[in-house]
Amino acid sequence: MRKPVKINSLSVAKIMGALFKGPCTVTDLLAVSGLSLNTIRGYVQAMRSEKLIYVASWKKCSMGRDIIRVWAFGNKPDAPRSTKTKAQVARECRMRKRLGSFDPMELAEALINRGAI
Repeated sequence: MRKPVKINSLSVAKIMGALFKGPCTVTDLLAVSGLSLNTIRGYVQAMRSEKLIYVASWKKCSMGRDIIRVWAFGNKPDAPRSTKTKAQVARECRMRKRLGSFDPMELAEALINRGAI
């Protein structure tokens, strides 16, 4: 009779397999492994402290900010986040105040029409 394999070992193998196939977000790893968010974050933190993974790129949230890390195997420097100058931030803030409510598509359209982008 075979010795039973622990679920934890299978989950770690699924996480490693997903990362070997290519860059993944934490959400991708959640879907593959079936583990909880806190458990995945713990594994990612442990792999990062051992320099097994790095931030390959960033995904933008619905507001257009780089907040979602895309992890990949390797010991390379992390990909930098895109940054805005203070002038860009102030311009967008003034535009939002003029528009009254914040709609990202409306803001982008207004900035494009004014030649700011």
